Amino acid sequence: MSKKVKSKEQAATTTESNDKSEVISEALLKQAIDIQSQIEKIYEDNKIKVLEIEKKYQEKLKPHYEKRDKLIETSKGLDNFWSQAISKAMIDNFDTLDQEVCDAITLMEVKVDINTQDGSQKKTLTLHFKDNSVFSNKTLSKTIQFKNDGQYTSESDKVQYKSQPDTKKNNNNNKNQKKRKELEKESFLLKFIEFNEDPESFVDIFEDLLKIYEDPFSMVLDDDEDDDEEFDEDADEGDSNDDN
Repeated sequence: MSKKVKSKEQAATTTESNDKSEVISEALLKQAIDIQSQIEKIYEDNKIKVLEIEKKYQEKLKPHYEKRDKLIETSKGLDNFWSQAISKAMIDNFDTLDQEVCDAITLMEVKVDINTQDGSQKKTLTLHFKDNSVFSNKTLSKTIQFKNDGQYTSESDKVQYKSQPDTKKNNNNNKNQKKRKELEKESFLLKFIEFNEDPESFVDIFEDLLKIYEDPFSMVLDDDEDDDEEFDEDADEGDSNDDN
């Protein structure tokens, strides 16, 4: 069987066709990139508009949050309101000292600063504490900056752990450092507040705490409703047994 051999004219035509295809592909690619750039610009413009709306939204909410927080702080019977809300939400993460730390919380505050110029947001969580046996801070704050490129930076207060210093001995500093490390290991909340090296690893916890601040009542009342339902079910079972 004889093989067909392309003539010089056919080969030249094929080469010319391939070159033309490449030119068309490059033109289409350039056009597609230009369209994609326009799409991204619209996305960026939309992000700024969304942030502007969010900023107005936060400014509107601020006096209402302050009024609510003042009511909780001054009302009898709500002394442990914030500690209860945080405890119920974070209980699965708790370590040895966390319940004591949580019980010392008297107030929770959140501040949101939105920069519409660079598209970043800075959120600060502040916890107020009554006197306790673990640390001496009256307040502890943690701030995370959410940058426009999806990156995070974090800064926070340093926890002043209580210890029993012995000034008569030279190894006092070593004892205090050892005590501090032991306490750090035993409190998820305090470790969360102080740790800043890898913000992405704890940003979800941070956001969960912000959600608690936005609506703490759903967290506090949710378990109460569940308890009521369980009580009703037990009562129904009791009535059913009595009928039998």
